[in-house]
Amino acid sequence: MWQEQQSRWLPIHNRLNDMQRLVSLTEDAWIRLDSLPPESRLSQSALVQQIALQRFPFSVSKFGRVFNGITSLERSLRAYMRFDNQPVGCVDIGCCQPALLGFLIHNHAPPHEGGFRLDSYKPAGRSGPFLSLSLPHCLPSVPESELERFCALAEGADGGLYAYLLDALGWDGSDRDRLKRKFLRDVLAKKGRYPSEVEEAFKLRFPNVWAFVWAVNRFDHATLIRTLQLLESWLVILVIAPTVEAPFVTLHDGAYCRLQDTPALTEAFQRGFKTVGLRASLKVC
Repeated sequence: MWQEQQSRWLPIHNRLNDMQRLVSLTEDAWIRLDSLPPESRLSQSALVQQIALQRFPFSVSKFGRVFNGITSLERSLRAYMRFDNQPVGCVDIGCCQPALLGFLIHNHAPPHEGGFRLDSYKPAGRSGPFLSLSLPHCLPSVPESELERFCALAEGADGGLYAYLLDALGWDGSDRDRLKRKFLRDVLAKKGRYPSEVEEAFKLRFPNVWAFVWAVNRFDHATLIRTLQLLESWLVILVIAPTVEAPFVTLHDGAYCRLQDTPALTEAFQRGFKTVGLRASLKVC
């Protein structure tokens, strides 16, 4: 098990593991813990205790996802984070899953060629194919006009696609988190053919994107999500992270750093988008 885990590590993973030791929490985190629901308080308390003791787990999944000392920490507790004993800044990819879906559709080779045409960029320390995706062959094409409309919305600031679907469904802004959960479950990783108003709204407006999703998932409903996680990890960990000179800690589709380093981290993300040709927006705080 340990050998398998170690075989996934690259030099950037060692650096990321070391840098998370700069993470700490203010005393107010313990006050926030007391206000959490009982069902989450125990697990979150253990995470806070581990950070206080400077014990940071680190692992790399077979899909390239990095799990560290803050990936399971509740969002409200991350508000009390300090990095190198300084206030933190945060940069993450807006509307990440839809943006990566557009990227996947755009970069997937025509059906008669098969495969995935992202073989021009290899991270330092990686030999052989830098990215291996196992997708069904003969996936349907998406007309350029529909793909452009989808990517433009996914790229929009403040999650334009989600705002668009909220409006289409007649839901208000308070339903945004519920919409995102349903979009993930009912559109990107639907198991079965149960009715879903979110899926119907999406299918009506993006029928060929929906057909592409269904074709990818036709043998396993989780294929697309695993693929998007792989792309997310490739982008953040292998493309962007090695170019950041300041210390930081990753959180799947984003990263935390010292507040003073936020501009440098933002620039690294933007540079990474340009390198691979991803259309996406950033949320910076």
